[in-house]
Amino acid sequence: MKEKLDIRLVLGLALLALIRPFLSILGIADLLGKPLVSLGTTLLLTLVWVFVAKSKAEDPLLTLAATGLVYGAMAIFLSAVLSPMILGQLQGPTLSIRAIISVLITNLLWGALAGLLAKVLQTLKK
Repeated sequence: MKEKLDIRLVLGLALLALIRPFLSILGIADLLGKPLVSLGTTLLLTLVWVFVAKSKAEDPLLTLAATGLVYGAMAIFLSAVLSPMILGQLQGPTLSIRAIISVLITNLLWGALAGLLAKVLQTLKK
């Protein structure tokens, strides 16, 4: 029997999503047009998450909700580590507990909605 939550799958999908902050950090999002690049990247990542979870996860809703939460934590950590090196001072969500909670909840909801779609598609496939 497969585990209900594949931690390697969660970590892999969360790491993949770190492309979003890296596009901003490297200036690519600004160069190509930030709102469009951010939305397009989010849409593309969501489609990848849904396709992979539908195919590989026993419980896509749980898997992608966890993925969103882990991605949010990784993004907060990345901001805390890189902002002092790039900007010379700490910036981002680590400055406020409300911001940390907001990032985590937002990404949890993103993952859960993607997981719900993956679950529906997985159910229709059977």
